[in-house]
Amino acid sequence: VVASAEAGVNAAYYTLQTTPTASLPCSVTGTMATSPNQQYSAAITYYDAAGNTLTCQNPGLLVMPAKAQVTSTGSPSPGGANPNAKRTMQSLINLTPVYGGFDSAIFSDSSPTTANNVTVHGDVGDDADVYTNGSWSCGNSMTIHGQMIAQGSISMSNSCQVTKDVWANGSVSMSNSSLAGHNVTSSTSSISLSNSAHILNNATAGTTISNGTIDGTKTPNAPQAAPPAKSLPTITFDSTSWQAAGYTVQNKTCSQVGAVSSVSTSTVYRISPACSLQYANNTTISLSADMAIVTDGSISMANKTTFQSGDGAQHSLYFIMPTGTACPGGNFSTSNNTSFSGLKVFVFTPCNASFSNSNTGVGGQIYAGNVSITNLFSMNFLPAVVPSASSVTGYKVDITYVREINNP
Repeated sequence: VVASAEAGVNAAYYTLQTTPTASLPCSVTGTMATSPNQQYSAAITYYDAAGNTLTCQNPGLLVMPAKAQVTSTGSPSPGGANPNAKRTMQSLINLTPVYGGFDSAIFSDSSPTTANNVTVHGDVGDDADVYTNGSWSCGNSMTIHGQMIAQGSISMSNSCQVTKDVWANGSVSMSNSSLAGHNVTSSTSSISLSNSAHILNNATAGTTISNGTIDGTKTPNAPQAAPPAKSLPTITFDSTSWQAAGYTVQNKTCSQVGAVSSVSTSTVYRISPACSLQYANNTTISLSADMAIVTDGSISMANKTTFQSGDGAQHSLYFIMPTGTACPGGNFSTSNNTSFSGLKVFVFTPCNASFSNSNTGVGGQIYAGNVSITNLFSMNFLPAVVPSASSVTGYKVDITYVREINNP
Protein backbone atom coordinates (compact mmCIF):
# COMPACT_ATOMS: atom_id res chain seq x y z
CA VAL A 1 0.00 0.00 0.00
CA VAL A 2 2.99 2.34 0.18
CA ALA A 3 2.71 2.65 -3.61
CA SER A 4 -0.83 3.94 -3.28
CA ALA A 5 0.31 6.48 -0.67
CA GLU A 6 3.00 7.68 -3.08
CA ALA A 7 0.40 7.84 -5.86
CA GLY A 8 -1.64 10.20 -3.71
CA VAL A 9 1.36 12.50 -3.31
CA ASN A 10 1.95 12.48 -7.08
CA ALA A 11 -1.74 13.14 -7.76
CA ALA A 12 -1.55 16.16 -5.44
CA TYR A 13 1.50 17.47 -7.31
CA TYR A 14 -0.30 17.25 -10.64
CA THR A 15 -3.42 18.90 -9.24
CA LEU A 16 -1.43 21.82 -7.82
CA GLN A 17 0.34 22.31 -11.16
CA THR A 18 -2.89 22.56 -13.13
CA THR A 19 -5.40 24.25 -10.80
CA PRO A 20 -6.12 27.98 -10.25
CA THR A 21 -6.00 29.38 -6.73
CA ALA A 22 -9.75 29.63 -6.29
CA SER A 23 -10.17 25.93 -7.13
CA LEU A 24 -7.29 24.39 -5.19
CA PRO A 25 -8.58 21.28 -3.40
CA CYS A 26 -8.39 20.54 0.31
CA SER A 27 -7.78 16.88 -0.53
CA VAL A 28 -7.49 14.44 -3.41
CA THR A 29 -8.62 10.82 -3.44
CA GLY A 30 -8.40 8.00 -5.92
CA THR A 31 -8.34 4.28 -6.55
CA MET A 32 -5.44 2.53 -8.25
CA ALA A 33 -6.02 -0.07 -10.94
CA THR A 34 -4.05 -2.75 -9.14
CA SER A 35 -4.81 -6.24 -7.98
CA PRO A 36 -5.84 -6.23 -5.23
CA ASN A 37 -7.28 -2.72 -5.55
CA GLN A 38 -5.75 0.05 -3.46
CA GLN A 39 -6.84 3.57 -2.72
CA TYR A 40 -5.31 6.81 -1.49
CA SER A 41 -6.55 9.85 0.38
CA ALA A 42 -4.27 12.91 0.40
CA ALA A 43 -4.96 15.91 2.62
CA ILE A 44 -3.41 19.24 1.53
CA THR A 45 -2.55 22.01 3.98
CA TYR A 46 -1.61 25.40 2.58
CA TYR A 47 0.65 28.10 4.06
CA ASP A 48 1.46 31.71 3.26
CA ALA A 49 5.01 33.05 2.93
CA ALA A 50 5.20 33.70 6.70
CA GLY A 51 4.26 30.08 7.48
CA ASN A 52 0.70 30.82 8.57
CA THR A 53 -1.89 28.17 7.77
CA LEU A 54 -4.43 29.22 5.15
CA THR A 55 -8.07 28.22 5.34
CA CYS A 56 -9.10 25.94 2.49
CA GLN A 57 -12.58 26.87 1.29
CA ASN A 58 -13.41 23.30 0.19
CA PRO A 59 -12.23 23.86 -2.45
CA GLY A 60 -10.33 27.03 -3.11
CA LEU A 61 -8.21 29.66 -1.37
CA LEU A 62 -8.78 33.38 -1.01
CA VAL A 63 -5.05 34.20 -1.31
CA MET A 64 -2.17 32.58 -3.17
CA PRO A 65 -0.26 30.01 -1.10
CA ALA A 66 3.53 29.89 -0.81
CA LYS A 67 3.81 26.33 0.48
CA ALA A 68 1.74 23.19 0.83
CA GLN A 69 2.04 20.00 2.83
CA VAL A 70 0.58 16.82 1.38
CA THR A 71 -0.22 13.92 3.71
CA SER A 72 -1.29 10.87 1.70
CA THR A 73 -2.52 7.61 3.21
CA GLY A 74 -2.68 4.47 1.08
CA SER A 75 -4.84 1.51 1.99
CA PRO A 76 -6.57 -1.49 0.40
CA SER A 77 -9.96 -0.80 -1.11
CA PRO A 78 -12.95 -1.78 1.05
CA GLY A 79 -13.48 -5.53 0.97
CA GLY A 80 -9.90 -6.21 -0.08
CA ALA A 81 -7.31 -8.29 1.68
CA ASN A 82 -5.97 -6.98 4.98
CA PRO A 83 -8.33 -4.00 5.10
CA ASN A 84 -6.53 -2.44 8.10
CA ALA A 85 -3.16 -2.10 6.35
CA LYS A 86 -2.13 1.53 5.88
CA ARG A 87 0.99 3.47 4.88
CA THR A 88 1.34 7.26 4.94
CA MET A 89 3.64 9.52 2.92
CA GLN A 90 4.15 13.22 3.53
CA SER A 91 5.65 15.91 1.31
CA LEU A 92 6.40 19.59 1.85
CA ILE A 93 6.54 21.70 -1.30
CA ASN A 94 7.18 25.32 -2.26
CA LEU A 95 4.64 26.80 -4.68
CA THR A 96 5.34 29.37 -7.38
CA PRO A 97 2.31 30.70 -9.28
CA VAL A 98 2.11 30.19 -13.05
CA TYR A 99 0.42 33.13 -14.76
CA GLY A 100 -1.48 32.47 -17.93
CA GLY A 101 -0.77 34.98 -20.68
CA PHE A 102 1.86 37.12 -18.94
CA ASP A 103 4.90 35.04 -18.01
CA SER A 104 7.81 37.25 -19.12
CA ALA A 105 9.53 40.04 -17.23
CA ILE A 106 9.91 42.01 -20.47
CA PHE A 107 8.05 41.33 -23.73
CA SER A 108 8.79 43.45 -26.79
CA ASP A 109 6.83 42.62 -29.92
CA SER A 110 9.50 44.28 -32.07
CA SER A 111 13.24 44.67 -31.55
CA PRO A 112 13.82 46.52 -28.25
CA THR A 113 16.58 48.98 -27.47
CA THR A 114 18.58 48.95 -24.24
CA ALA A 115 21.57 50.92 -22.98
CA ASN A 116 24.17 50.61 -20.23
CA ASN A 117 23.73 49.32 -16.69
CA VAL A 118 20.44 47.48 -17.12
CA THR A 119 19.59 44.68 -14.69
CA VAL A 120 16.50 42.49 -14.62
CA HIS A 121 16.19 40.43 -11.44
CA GLY A 122 14.08 37.32 -10.98
CA ASP A 123 11.10 36.81 -8.72
CA VAL A 124 11.85 33.23 -7.63
CA GLY A 125 15.41 32.44 -8.65
CA ASP A 126 16.41 33.19 -12.24
CA ASP A 127 12.91 33.41 -13.77
CA ALA A 128 13.04 36.92 -15.27
CA ASP A 129 12.64 35.91 -18.91
CA VAL A 130 13.02 38.44 -21.74
CA TYR A 131 11.25 37.77 -25.05
CA THR A 132 11.03 39.56 -28.37
CA ASN A 133 9.52 38.80 -31.74
CA GLY A 134 12.35 40.87 -33.19
CA SER A 135 16.08 40.81 -32.45
CA TRP A 136 17.87 41.63 -29.22
CA SER A 137 21.16 43.43 -28.61
CA CYS A 138 22.61 43.20 -25.12
CA GLY A 139 25.49 45.55 -24.30
CA ASN A 140 27.49 47.08 -21.47
CA SER A 141 26.80 45.99 -17.91
CA MET A 142 23.48 44.35 -18.71
CA THR A 143 22.37 41.31 -16.72
CA ILE A 144 19.25 39.22 -17.31
CA HIS A 145 18.44 36.83 -14.46
CA GLY A 146 16.50 34.43 -16.66
CA GLN A 147 16.25 33.45 -20.32
CA MET A 148 16.72 35.64 -23.37
CA ILE A 149 14.62 34.50 -26.34
CA ALA A 150 14.32 36.17 -29.75
CA GLN A 151 12.58 35.21 -32.96
CA GLY A 152 15.29 37.20 -34.76
CA SER A 153 18.96 37.28 -33.80
CA ILE A 154 20.74 37.91 -30.50
CA SER A 155 23.93 39.92 -30.05
CA MET A 156 25.73 39.94 -26.71
CA SER A 157 28.75 42.19 -26.20
CA ASN A 158 31.03 43.64 -23.55
CA SER A 159 29.83 42.50 -20.09
CA CYS A 160 26.34 41.34 -21.06
CA GLN A 161 25.25 38.35 -18.96
CA VAL A 162 22.24 36.03 -19.20
CA THR A 163 22.04 33.58 -16.32
CA LYS A 164 19.96 30.92 -18.12
CA ASP A 165 19.32 29.97 -21.75
CA VAL A 166 19.92 32.16 -24.78
CA TRP A 167 17.79 31.10 -27.76
CA ALA A 168 17.44 32.82 -31.13
CA ASN A 169 15.78 31.71 -34.32
CA GLY A 170 18.59 33.53 -36.16
CA SER A 171 22.24 33.94 -35.27
CA VAL A 172 23.77 34.37 -31.83
CA SER A 173 26.96 36.41 -31.55
CA MET A 174 28.89 36.86 -28.31
CA SER A 175 31.94 39.08 -27.87
CA ASN A 176 34.22 40.57 -25.21
CA SER A 177 33.32 39.19 -21.75
CA SER A 178 29.69 38.30 -22.46
CA LEU A 179 28.42 35.26 -20.59
CA ALA A 180 25.58 32.77 -21.05
CA GLY A 181 24.81 30.85 -17.87
CA HIS A 182 23.31 27.78 -19.53
CA ASN A 183 22.53 26.63 -23.09
CA VAL A 184 22.85 28.78 -26.21
CA THR A 185 20.80 27.84 -29.29
CA SER A 186 20.54 29.22 -32.80
CA SER A 187 17.69 27.41 -34.49
CA THR A 188 18.59 28.21 -38.09
CA SER A 189 21.91 30.04 -38.14
CA SER A 190 25.30 30.29 -36.43
CA ILE A 191 26.79 30.81 -32.99
CA SER A 192 29.97 32.87 -32.94
CA LEU A 193 32.12 33.76 -29.95
CA SER A 194 35.08 36.10 -29.77
CA ASN A 195 37.45 37.44 -27.13
CA SER A 196 36.58 35.96 -23.72
CA ALA A 197 32.90 35.21 -24.44
CA HIS A 198 31.82 32.17 -22.49
CA ILE A 199 28.96 29.64 -22.61
CA LEU A 200 28.68 27.65 -19.37
CA ASN A 201 26.79 24.72 -20.86
CA ASN A 202 25.87 23.47 -24.36
CA ALA A 203 25.83 25.21 -27.74
CA THR A 204 23.56 24.06 -30.59
CA ALA A 205 23.43 25.81 -33.97
CA GLY A 206 21.62 25.41 -37.25
CA THR A 207 24.93 26.02 -39.03
CA THR A 208 28.37 26.73 -37.56
CA ILE A 209 29.78 27.25 -34.09
CA SER A 210 33.02 29.21 -33.91
CA ASN A 211 35.61 30.21 -31.31
CA GLY A 212 35.15 31.13 -27.67
CA THR A 213 34.87 28.98 -24.56
CA ILE A 214 32.04 26.45 -24.35
CA ASP A 215 32.00 24.25 -21.24
CA GLY A 216 29.48 21.72 -22.54
CA THR A 217 28.85 20.07 -25.89
CA LYS A 218 29.03 21.70 -29.33
CA THR A 219 26.39 20.62 -31.84
CA PRO A 220 26.73 22.46 -35.17
CA ASN A 221 24.67 21.89 -38.32
CA ALA A 222 21.61 20.87 -36.32
CA PRO A 223 18.74 23.11 -37.50
CA GLN A 224 15.58 22.97 -35.44
CA ALA A 225 12.27 24.71 -34.96
CA ALA A 226 12.15 28.34 -33.91
CA PRO A 227 11.60 29.22 -30.25
CA PRO A 228 7.96 28.85 -29.19
CA ALA A 229 6.03 31.73 -30.72
CA LYS A 230 4.39 34.30 -28.49
CA SER A 231 2.22 37.19 -29.52
CA LEU A 232 1.52 40.33 -27.55
CA PRO A 233 -1.43 39.29 -25.33
CA THR A 234 -4.80 40.95 -25.69
CA ILE A 235 -6.12 43.30 -23.03
CA THR A 236 -9.53 44.88 -23.35
CA PHE A 237 -11.20 46.91 -20.65
CA ASP A 238 -13.99 45.06 -18.89
CA SER A 239 -15.32 47.03 -15.93
CA THR A 240 -17.16 44.00 -14.55
CA SER A 241 -13.91 42.02 -14.22
CA TRP A 242 -12.20 44.87 -12.42
CA GLN A 243 -15.13 45.28 -10.07
CA ALA A 244 -15.12 41.54 -9.37
CA ALA A 245 -11.44 41.89 -8.43
CA GLY A 246 -12.36 44.49 -5.80
CA TYR A 247 -11.78 47.71 -7.74
CA THR A 248 -13.97 50.78 -7.93
CA VAL A 249 -14.23 51.96 -11.54
CA GLN A 250 -14.11 55.71 -12.14
CA ASN A 251 -14.43 57.33 -15.56
CA LYS A 252 -12.15 60.37 -15.65
CA THR A 253 -10.34 62.80 -17.95
CA CYS A 254 -6.55 63.11 -18.14
CA SER A 255 -6.53 66.29 -16.07
CA GLN A 256 -8.64 64.66 -13.36
CA VAL A 257 -6.39 61.60 -13.12
CA GLY A 258 -3.29 63.79 -13.20
CA ALA A 259 -4.59 65.63 -10.13
CA VAL A 260 -4.85 62.42 -8.07
CA SER A 261 -2.15 62.48 -5.37
CA SER A 262 -3.23 59.49 -3.26
CA VAL A 263 -5.40 56.38 -3.39
CA SER A 264 -6.86 54.68 -0.31
CA THR A 265 -9.21 52.15 -1.96
CA SER A 266 -8.49 49.96 -4.98
CA THR A 267 -9.41 52.09 -7.98
CA VAL A 268 -9.24 51.79 -11.75
CA TYR A 269 -9.37 55.09 -13.64
CA ARG A 270 -10.79 54.67 -17.15
CA ILE A 271 -9.75 57.72 -19.13
CA SER A 272 -12.12 58.71 -21.91
CA PRO A 273 -11.95 60.23 -24.44
CA ALA A 274 -8.34 59.56 -25.43
CA CYS A 275 -5.96 62.26 -24.26
CA SER A 276 -2.39 62.76 -23.05
CA LEU A 277 -1.86 62.12 -19.33
CA GLN A 278 1.24 64.05 -18.24
CA TYR A 279 2.78 64.07 -14.79
CA ALA A 280 4.77 67.22 -14.04
CA ASN A 281 8.18 67.55 -12.34
CA ASN A 282 8.40 66.52 -8.70
CA THR A 283 4.95 64.90 -8.65
CA THR A 284 4.36 62.33 -5.88
CA ILE A 285 1.48 59.84 -5.85
CA SER A 286 0.97 57.70 -2.73
CA LEU A 287 -0.90 54.41 -2.92
CA SER A 288 -2.45 52.79 0.14
CA ALA A 289 -4.38 50.48 -2.19
CA ASP A 290 -4.05 49.19 -5.75
CA MET A 291 -4.48 51.59 -8.66
CA ALA A 292 -4.93 51.12 -12.40
CA ILE A 293 -4.97 53.66 -15.21
CA VAL A 294 -6.56 52.46 -18.45
CA THR A 295 -6.41 54.85 -21.38
CA ASP A 296 -6.51 54.90 -25.16
CA GLY A 297 -4.10 57.84 -25.09
CA SER A 298 -0.54 58.32 -23.85
CA ILE A 299 1.05 58.49 -20.40
CA SER A 300 4.24 60.46 -19.78
CA MET A 301 6.20 61.54 -16.72
CA ALA A 302 8.54 64.46 -16.26
CA ASN A 303 11.67 64.43 -14.07
CA LYS A 304 11.43 63.14 -10.50
CA THR A 305 7.96 61.70 -10.69
CA THR A 306 7.45 59.38 -7.71
CA PHE A 307 4.90 56.63 -7.22
CA GLN A 308 5.14 55.16 -3.73
CA SER A 309 3.38 52.99 -1.20
CA GLY A 310 1.55 55.18 1.26
CA ASP A 311 1.33 52.64 4.06
CA GLY A 312 4.45 50.48 3.73
CA ALA A 313 2.58 47.55 2.14
CA GLN A 314 3.13 46.48 -1.46
CA HIS A 315 0.38 47.58 -3.84
CA SER A 316 -0.19 47.03 -7.56
CA LEU A 317 0.03 49.85 -10.09
CA TYR A 318 -1.23 49.23 -13.63
CA PHE A 319 -0.62 51.41 -16.68
CA ILE A 320 -2.69 49.90 -19.49
CA MET A 321 -3.27 51.07 -23.05
CA PRO A 322 -5.69 48.38 -24.25
CA THR A 323 -5.32 46.33 -27.40
CA GLY A 324 -6.43 48.42 -30.37
CA THR A 325 -5.00 51.68 -29.03
CA ALA A 326 -3.71 53.71 -31.98
CA CYS A 327 0.06 54.15 -32.20
CA PRO A 328 1.98 56.29 -31.49
CA GLY A 329 -0.90 57.81 -29.53
CA GLY A 330 -0.70 55.11 -26.87
CA ASN A 331 2.94 55.49 -25.88
CA PHE A 332 4.11 55.13 -22.27
CA SER A 333 7.22 57.02 -21.15
CA THR A 334 9.09 57.96 -18.02
CA SER A 335 11.69 60.70 -17.65
CA ASN A 336 14.91 60.85 -15.64
CA ASN A 337 14.78 59.89 -11.98
CA THR A 338 11.28 58.44 -12.07
CA SER A 339 10.90 56.16 -9.06
CA PHE A 340 8.49 53.44 -7.95
CA SER A 341 8.72 52.52 -4.26
CA GLY A 342 6.96 49.56 -2.65
CA LEU A 343 4.82 48.86 -5.73
CA LYS A 344 4.27 46.10 -8.28
CA VAL A 345 4.16 47.93 -11.62
CA PHE A 346 2.55 46.48 -14.74
CA VAL A 347 2.92 48.32 -18.05
CA PHE A 348 1.04 47.28 -21.18
CA THR A 349 0.80 49.08 -24.50
CA PRO A 350 0.65 47.95 -28.13
CA CYS A 351 2.81 51.02 -28.82
CA ASN A 352 6.14 52.07 -27.30
CA ALA A 353 7.10 51.81 -23.62
CA SER A 354 10.24 53.79 -22.82
CA PHE A 355 12.15 54.18 -19.56
CA SER A 356 14.72 56.94 -19.11
CA ASN A 357 17.89 57.30 -17.05
CA SER A 358 18.01 56.39 -13.38
CA ASN A 359 14.54 54.90 -13.09
CA THR A 360 14.53 53.12 -9.72
CA GLY A 361 12.40 50.63 -7.85
CA VAL A 362 10.66 49.20 -10.90
CA GLY A 363 9.21 45.84 -9.95
CA GLY A 364 6.69 44.11 -12.17
CA GLN A 365 6.35 43.44 -15.90
CA ILE A 366 6.64 45.36 -19.17
CA TYR A 367 4.64 44.27 -22.23
CA ALA A 368 4.79 46.52 -25.27
CA GLY A 369 4.88 46.71 -29.02
CA ASN A 370 8.37 48.08 -28.50
CA VAL A 371 10.43 48.46 -25.33
CA SER A 372 13.13 51.13 -24.99
CA ILE A 373 15.33 51.30 -21.87
CA THR A 374 18.18 53.75 -21.29
CA ASN A 375 20.95 53.87 -18.67
CA LEU A 376 20.85 52.88 -15.01
CA PHE A 377 17.68 50.81 -15.07
CA SER A 378 17.00 48.06 -12.54
CA MET A 379 13.87 45.94 -12.50
CA ASN A 380 12.59 43.08 -10.34
CA PHE A 381 10.29 40.62 -12.11
CA LEU A 382 7.01 40.49 -10.18
CA PRO A 383 4.29 38.63 -12.11
CA ALA A 384 0.87 40.26 -12.12
CA VAL A 385 -2.72 39.19 -12.56
CA VAL A 386 -4.66 41.50 -14.89
CA PRO A 387 -8.45 41.37 -14.38
CA SER A 388 -10.19 40.04 -17.52
CA ALA A 389 -6.83 39.29 -19.17
CA SER A 390 -4.83 36.83 -17.05
CA SER A 391 -5.04 34.58 -14.03
CA VAL A 392 -3.06 32.03 -12.06
CA THR A 393 -3.45 28.76 -13.97
CA GLY A 394 -1.51 26.58 -11.54
CA TYR A 395 1.67 26.37 -9.49
CA LYS A 396 5.21 25.19 -10.04
CA VAL A 397 6.01 22.50 -7.48
CA ASP A 398 9.42 22.59 -5.75
CA ILE A 399 9.72 19.55 -3.49
CA THR A 400 11.42 20.16 -0.13
CA TYR A 401 11.02 16.57 1.07
CA VAL A 402 9.05 13.35 0.63
CA ARG A 403 9.07 10.91 3.52
CA GLU A 404 7.07 8.14 5.13
CA ILE A 405 5.53 8.97 8.50
CA ASN A 406 3.56 7.05 11.07
CA ASN A 407 -0.08 6.56 10.22
CA PRO A 408 -2.21 9.33 11.67
